[in-house]
Amino acid sequence: MAVVIQSSRTVFPQIIGGHYHIFPNQGYFVERPEGRDDWLLLITLGGFGRIHAGERPFRLEREAVALFPPGVTQGYRAWPGETWDFLWVHFFPANDWFRRGLLELPPADFGRGVRLLDLREAVLPTRRRVRQTLLECVDWAAQDNAFGDTMAMNLLERALLFCSREARGEGLTPKDDGFVREARAFLASQCDRPLTTEALAAHFHMSVSHFSHRFRAAFGMAPMAYVEHCRLERAKRLILAGLCATVKAAALDAGFADPGYFSRRFRKRYGVAPSDFIAKQAAEARKTS
Repeated sequence: MAVVIQSSRTVFPQIIGGHYHIFPNQGYFVERPEGRDDWLLLITLGGFGRIHAGERPFRLEREAVALFPPGVTQGYRAWPGETWDFLWVHFFPANDWFRRGLLELPPADFGRGVRLLDLREAVLPTRRRVRQTLLECVDWAAQDNAFGDTMAMNLLERALLFCSREARGEGLTPKDDGFVREARAFLASQCDRPLTTEALAAHFHMSVSHFSHRFRAAFGMAPMAYVEHCRLERAKRLILAGLCATVKAAALDAGFADPGYFSRRFRKRYGVAPSDFIAKQAAEARKTS
């Protein structure tokens, strides 16, 4: 089975995709010497792909994402003698994706114009999210209606946001930096809930000792100390936004079970009692109303 598609645009909605599993010697390949007028995203789920952009071939391994802009030569098939389980998505980006840098993945060194991101160094939750989001994207893109196209574009945008976040951390310490970003984002969104070091370690698929050591090395404090830091910051933001009129409300909304303990920790961190801070914000709000 051979597939050859030239650069002229095949008429389709804003997005279309597929999930293919190619076996050795199946004869499947795609060659588009002039590229296309849309964008192409490929991600390997299993096995190995062989991709090129008119120059030397590149081995696209598991959890590697390749992005071909318009007009760039597109060539891909399974690596000789290997299976290749992969997703492909052709799409026309929304205008603000360019402004927000969602397509600015690192340039590949095997072909002019191709962009490449290796997600193997990202933390496991990020890799799973990208994979699952793109699988859902392809499923929705297969539906022949505007609703399916819209859902597929939203899911592709989400996957590209994760990829863009990983790409912007390159050049530091990708593995540790990915862990820092993932931990910071998770704790910022979950700090108001009951958390323990054991639960956090399980979320990141690590032993308690490994997680605690890695967390302290990255953040300079123990996990639960950082959780308290996040809770205090959340309480402060809630008060500044005028969403908490009492110390008890601020404490509970930020994840503190004991308002007295919250008050002591808030005063130590910000140099003012939360009751005084709330009163000050309320007075300033009355002046501007």
